[in-house]
Amino acid sequence: TLGKVVGVFDPSPVQAALSRLLLETLGVLTLLILIGFGAAYVALGKLVVQPIQSLVEMTRQVAEKRFTVPNAEFPVREISLLWNAFSAMVREIGRFNSELERRVADRTRELELANEELRAAQEKIVRSEKLAAIGQLASSVGHELRNPLGAIHNTMYYLRDALQDSDLARQDPNLLEFLDHAD
Repeated sequence: TLGKVVGVFDPSPVQAALSRLLLETLGVLTLLILIGFGAAYVALGKLVVQPIQSLVEMTRQVAEKRFTVPNAEFPVREISLLWNAFSAMVREIGRFNSELERRVADRTRELELANEELRAAQEKIVRSEKLAAIGQLASSVGHELRNPLGAIHNTMYYLRDALQDSDLARQDPNLLEFLDHAD
């Protein structure tokens, strides 16, 4: 038989090496995780945040009634779909806005023409009312003049009839002639 080797094994250097290796591995792993988060942050910014900021800017422009849509391409399909749908909506709103402005301008012109016609008709009515008032006044004046003239006419007729065979008519033959002219 061979003999036995008895030795004393000191685990401290191995534990220290393992601890150092573990710390180095954790440090490298932490560094890799931080680099991964940084890369994810940059990628998220390029792929999501910037396109959303572009949509926010276009929304601000629409609120200011500017309906221009810049061309843009985005690597994330969903963001691209959202951008294209929003762009189509903005173009449609711009088209509707232009059509509405045209309609408002047309309607405004129609209302201005109708207003001018209304003013002309109103002036015509005022003139007609003035003429009607003048006509009523003339009729009233004529009536007021006819009443005394009628009384005078009747009086002259009576006088002519009464003076026909009178001494006064024989003395002044012009008297009956004058009464005939007044008729």
